[in-house]
Amino acid sequence: MNKIALLVIAVLMVFTTPALAQKSLKIGHVDMDSIAQLMPEVDSMRTAIEARRAIHARTLRIEEESFNNMYISYTSNMEGMPASWIEAKQEELIRKQQTIENLKRIDFPNELQEIQERYLQIMYDRIMEAVKAIALEQNYTYILNSGEGLSGVLYAAPSEDITSVVIKKMNLSTAPRTGR
Repeated sequence: MNKIALLVIAVLMVFTTPALAQKSLKIGHVDMDSIAQLMPEVDSMRTAIEARRAIHARTLRIEEESFNNMYISYTSNMEGMPASWIEAKQEELIRKQQTIENLKRIDFPNELQEIQERYLQIMYDRIMEAVKAIALEQNYTYILNSGEGLSGVLYAAPSEDITSVVIKKMNLSTAPRTGR
């Protein structure tokens, strides 16, 4: 019985070892967020965001002071003024208040996010260049991101792409589609 088991194991090893030797997978992973935190662009991004915050705070303060001055002028001068003047000043105060509200809510957070996304894209592009270079130099088949930011496969060896096989299996045409 032991001889049969040993013979089966030996036969399996003979047939599976060449298959394993032909194709070796080399998989690595990186934490892109940790790398990004070490890059000099992080300081530039923080500086740009803080500069924009300071400009925004100054703009908001100027707009609020302007509103307050307009309101004081309106309340102190409204007596004896024609209704058209009063109505025009009220509309002007309303527009100024809307400008202030927009500065507080809509424009500023989106602008900060755009600044951050622009810098992050530059940083992640640089990291990806390094990842691809290392993958090619050290024969990695796949490199994954182990951080919380971008997830998934950062590099996949082109030789592992089975897209054309799937297209063929599904009997799909790669010819450009024409309009209806």
